[in-house]
Amino acid sequence: MKKCLLRATLLTSITLLLLASLTPPAAPAAQPRYAIKKITRIIYISDWGLAAVNDTVLVRNEGTEALASVDLGFPSLYAESLKYYVAKAEGAELTVTTSLDKEKAIHWLSYYFPAPLEPGGEYNFSSLTVFSDLVSYKEGKYNFSFAEAPVLKERANLCNVTIVLTADASPSLPENSTFKEVKFGKMPAVNKVFEPLEPYHTEIFSLEFSSVSLQLLKVHRAERTISLDSPGKIKVLDGFSIHNPGVLIAAVKVRLPKGAARVMAYDPAGPLWEEERAGEEVTVAPRFGDIRHGENFTFYLKYELKQESYVERADWRGVYLLKFNFSSRQPWLLDKLVVRIVLPSGGEIEKISVEPANVTETSYQKVLLYEFDGITPIHDTSFTIKYRYGGFWASLRPLEWVVIIEAIVCAFAVVARRKLAIPAAPAPRDAVSKFVELYDEKIAHERELEEIETPALRRALPKKEYKRRKRLAESRLSEISKALGEVKEELRRAGRRYDELIKEIERAEAEIGAARASEAQVSLQYRSGKITKEAYESVVKEIRKRVDKAKAAMERALITLREEI
Repeated sequence: MKKCLLRATLLTSITLLLLASLTPPAAPAAQPRYAIKKITRIIYISDWGLAAVNDTVLVRNEGTEALASVDLGFPSLYAESLKYYVAKAEGAELTVTTSLDKEKAIHWLSYYFPAPLEPGGEYNFSSLTVFSDLVSYKEGKYNFSFAEAPVLKERANLCNVTIVLTADASPSLPENSTFKEVKFGKMPAVNKVFEPLEPYHTEIFSLEFSSVSLQLLKVHRAERTISLDSPGKIKVLDGFSIHNPGVLIAAVKVRLPKGAARVMAYDPAGPLWEEERAGEEVTVAPRFGDIRHGENFTFYLKYELKQESYVERADWRGVYLLKFNFSSRQPWLLDKLVVRIVLPSGGEIEKISVEPANVTETSYQKVLLYEFDGITPIHDTSFTIKYRYGGFWASLRPLEWVVIIEAIVCAFAVVARRKLAIPAAPAPRDAVSKFVELYDEKIAHERELEEIETPALRRALPKKEYKRRKRLAESRLSEISKALGEVKEELRRAGRRYDELIKEIERAEAEIGAARASEAQVSLQYRSGKITKEAYESVVKEIRKRVDKAKAAMERALITLREEI
């Protein structure tokens, strides 16, 4: 019995030893591909509420293979607030791509090195990202909210984060905050040092502070029309539709191109100043006091520039080079920027640095249309256009061609019949100018009425203020319609061509009115449950296409008239 038990024990031991020898050794812990030795993050909050995030990163390749890129991220709830990003190293710009990790809710930016980083090598680069809407306002206080540190895929030995506020800001840190108040130069700031910063750290930091100089300003839409059709001049019309979500703002400072002259500001009711101004910066205030919390303000700036300052002759054959900007470098974010460039009559494009979204060409002019989203003060908005301008014949306006043709016909008539030709009447430029100004004002008032009828603004505006704005706009529209009727008759008497342009505008207006009525009817059917949501959205989409097409036709006609002023 004892021998059997001994044999069984020995057999069990041998079996266990054999199994142990056959089992593969445990895999070693995964080694990091790289290590971030140090990150210095400085977040600058501008006087207009934008946040510029500057990261300086020192990375070391600790893997066994060459390293192509490094990822830095932030919680994806801020993805729509990202408006600009760029990275540089030793003066060279790095390639940056973005991606979304839905599972971890992280928005990644991948920074690619100019050449793969070899094992054991180190690389230092800087990145700049610009965010909107990280600063909000409520009950007399501002609040900044963002990730308290960059999100990483590998550990950082050291991460130093500093948030720099506006010059007069007073931060209010909670008692248990891991940040501390510091000075960044002379600027108030808060700071925190992570030693180390672990991967996938996504904590959100909120900071409440007060400031008098900070002004939150949302520019929902900005427009610029650049016309090269006036001899020796560039005529520019800038428009801004802004919303104030913060404290009361008395006036808005707007930057203009160098050499701006004959500057005049308008709102939907007409001129805002008694006299024209000049300079590279102007201050525009509302007609009726300040821009209060929750209010909108729409205004336009019309001015002239010397053509010689921005257009140079490329060669003697009539080739010119325009160097200009889609927008002056304003300190705010432009949610939407629409730019129209009107080339001179007879102008032909030879080379262009930025391709337009659309080109409209008529017998009289060529209009380039550009549309941009999310333009920050850091964006490069410069462009160049090389165009050929055919001199005397190309520069003749359509009405001047008519005059010449009539003069030639009259000359033949004199020879054939020996009768005196009757000279053609000059173009009624004063009437054209008055018509265009009235129509621009009409469009601005109609846009203002559309804005105040939006559900969000109706809820935000006090009932008395809503009624006052609506009454003012409708009253002025009635006056404009009466004045337009008189000018239309004068233009129609001046020639068939003006009559056709007016009819084109009136057809576009009728189409827009019919489309709006259709949209209202469809909305009523949807709210009453007579049609499905999919059918409603499909019909509304088609209706809005009709409106956009009609507006484009109207704008073409108005541009044609503007070029005769």
